[in-house]
Amino acid sequence: MLRSRLLPTVMALAVLGCGGAEPVAKGPVEAAREERSVEEVRTEKRRGPKRAKRPHAPAKEIDPTEVVFALRGHEADFEACRTGVEGPALIQVAWHIDRDGAVEDIEIRRSTVDDARVERCVVEQVGALRFNRAPDARTARWTFVFGLERATPSKKKASRSKKKKQKKRRRSARAERGVAIEPSSPGWLEPGAIDDVVQSGYRLYAHCYRDGLARDPALGGAVRLRFVIGPDGSVQHVRDGGSDLPDLRVIDCVAQTFFALRFPRPERGRVHVLYRLVFDAG
Repeated sequence: MLRSRLLPTVMALAVLGCGGAEPVAKGPVEAAREERSVEEVRTEKRRGPKRAKRPHAPAKEIDPTEVVFALRGHEADFEACRTGVEGPALIQVAWHIDRDGAVEDIEIRRSTVDDARVERCVVEQVGALRFNRAPDARTARWTFVFGLERATPSKKKASRSKKKKQKKRRRSARAERGVAIEPSSPGWLEPGAIDDVVQSGYRLYAHCYRDGLARDPALGGAVRLRFVIGPDGSVQHVRDGGSDLPDLRVIDCVAQTFFALRFPRPERGRVHVLYRLVFDAG
């Protein structure tokens, strides 16, 4: 009796073992392991599991002096772009530099020019610039000033000769303070800190004066600029503050370089500054 009762059970198990039931589904880990080749498993044992690649660090911004050197010899090309521009205007441009020194991915960050042809001209000229080769890609930016906003000239006696006027201007320029915070300035930054940054950037605007000397070997005078330092330490606005240097191209050039300066973060917001630079041929 016992044997006859066990026989149907044994037969049923045999049928199930021959494929009468659905196979057990394998998990994703087991399935992935079966798909991997033997060579991949051996490689992992030797080198360890693969690690996710780290994202590339953002490209480093080049020193502004490199932009100044790249612009040398192209002044006339950029000057030609301003044809048709009336009044003061500026175009802030940013771009990437590949490892071979070629310019790519040019972007206009800010523009007060209404004429798209002027913007296209500036972009084309920037694209023609060449920089030194480097191991990694880099970024750069520059602000092109077309006709700086001028201060209203004060009325002076016309009886003095040109040479006497220049001597008097130089003497008065040396006597005045080099840096001053405007009384209406909402923010504050130590004048000494401002002066340190401007003096450290002398290489940026020294070439402006050298180009002026090439046009006039006796060129001299003061460049006075009123500029605004933003909460992040960048220069947001520049205009003339009563410059008496007779070469307007030099003044515009110096104003461009001031946009490349970076100051400490000021207290209580934006800082309005009046700065005076004296250029003297000797």
